[in-house]
Amino acid sequence: MRTHIYNKMTAGEISSYLASGRDAIFVAVGVTEIHGEMPVNVETIRAEGFALAMAQKCGALALTNLPYFYPGGTVIGDPTVHTTIRDGYHYLWKILKSLVDQGFKKIFLIPGHGGIDLICTALIRDFFEAFHIHPVMISTMAIFKHPNGKGAFGDLTSFEITNCGAYRIMGMEEDLPIQPDFAGDTGEKIPDEPIMHAFAWKVRSLGGVAALAYSDTRMHGGGLVFHSEAERDEICAKGEKWIRDSVDAIDLDGLLAAVGDYQAYVLRVCEKFPRFNKLP
Repeated sequence: MRTHIYNKMTAGEISSYLASGRDAIFVAVGVTEIHGEMPVNVETIRAEGFALAMAQKCGALALTNLPYFYPGGTVIGDPTVHTTIRDGYHYLWKILKSLVDQGFKKIFLIPGHGGIDLICTALIRDFFEAFHIHPVMISTMAIFKHPNGKGAFGDLTSFEITNCGAYRIMGMEEDLPIQPDFAGDTGEKIPDEPIMHAFAWKVRSLGGVAALAYSDTRMHGGGLVFHSEAERDEICAKGEKWIRDSVDAIDLDGLLAAVGDYQAYVLRVCEKFPRFNKLP
């Protein structure tokens, strides 16, 4: 396969892929927001890097160029592009419906930003009931495993290194700026917000969701500063390895088979219970 990126394939290549009986696609769902010294598309490229790595592993396709979904608390910053959860739900629905009409039956949503989970989880159930096709969300945060034993994003640096790895997978590492004279502190700075943190802790301890309202743009900061191309390339290579190690730990072939088996089972349920087949 010349490329696994849907957006870079010719019409004939996509048609040949579908005609061969393959029907899986990994849809990267991103955001454009402030992120310290990193480009504002970092959590879009994160989603795309993971989606492409998964598509490459199992011979599927990756759909990219979806960068403008719900950002959450970073809307206080001028560089953040703001759309609502509702906006993203309807836009993503249209895209998934088109993919189903085109012939894709195994659809995987790969969000690069935590707030997008709110869109995906609601959409999945509604979409399933409407078309009996079950999109599957694979969180980039949930699948990340530090090869040296740290838990998922055990520290800020490990998270940022995987972000750099995603740029490398997408062939975009040159988008990460070189700042040889930068001497500032890029660490994540969280001002003391006792009211917000107390509220969030109480809500989350009960299994709820807290809509955070940041009061300082540095609350979603960080990023790595590179003083040379060699330094950047070394970190990007390390990040790519972490991503591919994480993807290799997933039984993607088994997951694709499970999705196919489940959707065939659902069709049998529809035959048995006609009401389920008539849900809007």
